[in-house]
Amino acid sequence: MKKPNNGAIAWHDLTVRNAEKLRDFYKTVVGWQFSGIDMGGYEDYVMMTSKPKDGVAGVCHKRGPNKDVPKGWMMYIQVKNFSQSLSSCKKKGGRQLGKTRSMGKMKFAYLKDPEGNTFAIVG
Repeated sequence: MKKPNNGAIAWHDLTVRNAEKLRDFYKTVVGWQFSGIDMGGYEDYVMMTSKPKDGVAGVCHKRGPNKDVPKGWMMYIQVKNFSQSLSSCKKKGGRQLGKTRSMGKMKFAYLKDPEGNTFAIVG
């Protein structure tokens, strides 16, 4: 997958108690296919359009590494300078939820804006 431009929404995840139920819901309602990701005793899911490997979103269980992720849809916004964006969030009245995380070379953090809306930055 091509790295998104800075400021673009890079990914969406849905974190819920019952990922299988919502996986099947979105498969039926919008036609997404899915591929399981082993999470060590259970699976989370990459949801795809009809094209192979064309991931559009994740449907994840609210447990394991996702136990502290806010329930519901989460958008991940690509940023140019991760540390600077995190600092700017705090200076402008936002706050970080939990610790900075990583997946491969990518870092991400869950944030709340000054009005209480949750989102994530990726860098």
